[in-house]
Amino acid sequence: MRGNGCGACRMASALAGNLPLGRVGVGGYALLLACALAGAQRVAAAGVALAIGAHLTLLATLLRHRVRCVPCVLTGACAGGALAFALAMHPRDALRMVLLMALASAGAGAVLRAIRLRQGREYLAECERMLGHARDAAGPRPIGRAILIVYGRDGCAPCDLMKQEYQPALEGLFPNLRIEHRPAGPGMPTPALAVLGDVETPFLGLPPLDAVAQAVGSALREPVPGAFFRLV
Repeated sequence: MRGNGCGACRMASALAGNLPLGRVGVGGYALLLACALAGAQRVAAAGVALAIGAHLTLLATLLRHRVRCVPCVLTGACAGGALAFALAMHPRDALRMVLLMALASAGAGAVLRAIRLRQGREYLAECERMLGHARDAAGPRPIGRAILIVYGRDGCAPCDLMKQEYQPALEGLFPNLRIEHRPAGPGMPTPALAVLGDVETPFLGLPPLDAVAQAVGSALREPVPGAFFRLV
């Protein structure tokens, strides 16, 4: 994984629980290269098979989330080339390598599932904290009205999109909606949205406009006109 300047790499790192995959990969492949140079070629081949299994699971996860991480694909391709070379050198070890690949793929899948479970719990906890803060900040809510509190930061492009495009559309659609902008707290993803009304809905990050409209409609107990969805 590259630095924070690459959006795809940041997303790939987030999907892997922000694990230092780049450093682990460099260290692991350096160790395998040392094994190969020292004559332990079968050990190196087994390590490459394990790496390929883990890469397949990671690449499948990126594909499901439509993340185009070029370094991830190139690293996997290089590992695949190394595995092909190892198989050509030791064809009798093919079955063992396939088993090692399957074992590594299953292990990587289990790790990613555990990471997603932890991230889900953290997301829910952060949403509840944000909703509690929004309730305190909004104060009493008039009957029949809804409040949308937007937490943002200066220089946040999605926050600007929220102000320039989302807000006019929502205000035109829901006359009983009040939108307030407040500075985000430390570490809070931006923009963070809290829809307060008969039904409360939190969003960490900018969701699609129709999702926000549906949340506001639920808060006001008002149906969202079908024509709106044809416009977004």
